[in-house]
Amino acid sequence: MKVYLNGTLIDQSQMVLSYQNRAFMYGDGLFETMVANEGSVLHLARHIFRLKNGLNAFSINPPFELELDQLQKIIRQLYAENKLTGFARLKIICWRKEGGTYSPLNPEGEILITIQPMGPPKTKTIKSVSFCESVRNQESVFSRYKTTNALKYVLAGIEMKKKKLEDIVLLDEYGNVSECLISNIFWIKDGKWFTSSLKTGCIEGTSRMVILDTLTDENIPFEEMICQSEELLNADSVFSCNASGIQHILSINGSTFEVDKTIERIYRPY
Repeated sequence: MKVYLNGTLIDQSQMVLSYQNRAFMYGDGLFETMVANEGSVLHLARHIFRLKNGLNAFSINPPFELELDQLQKIIRQLYAENKLTGFARLKIICWRKEGGTYSPLNPEGEILITIQPMGPPKTKTIKSVSFCESVRNQESVFSRYKTTNALKYVLAGIEMKKKKLEDIVLLDEYGNVSECLISNIFWIKDGKWFTSSLKTGCIEGTSRMVILDTLTDENIPFEEMICQSEELLNADSVFSCNASGIQHILSINGSTFEVDKTIERIYRPY
């Protein structure tokens, strides 16, 4: 597959990064994962907005490729060079240019954009879900962004596999519901929608942004919530969302929930 690295389209087998790369050495970078269809990314501007905000929080100057027209052009080039049609998963990784140690020498950003074919986003139902015990979320200046230091999620993923779960719910340091492994969590109780507050250290997902904006537009009551796990277990329905689709959650730790298909109207991944 061809990838885009700092201004050049190259074969991924020929891609070389310095051992001093700051994303590798210090986790000094961020990324976005997006779903494209025939070269077009839904909510692309939102993805760029979040990535630029994250780079600003890291004091990294955004590469010129993050301008909307430039990025759209690169995505079309990646489709053409890789002879892709239909759906594809795009990943943009940005990091600070090498130099220095914990005190960096250069604020300029570098960029890698990869692409892989995929099937269309799906809606699925899962029932083997539990709360994560190995790690906790914590709010910080960068907790809402996707960073290249994902060790917390790796450890949660290892726990999920050991317990043979289909997903796992992360809590914050005070035991409040935060997010699922790779998606934001939502629940409905008595007709009101809830999702975890960013103060729990969860990712500010683009799907989450879209859903909250749609709920506002349709005058559907909702709340960004700080609550203990017991309150989630008393919900009528629970689901999670990201760019790849929707997950209806039927059970968490033995508590069962109904499937509310309203989310499939409110949020369409594509």
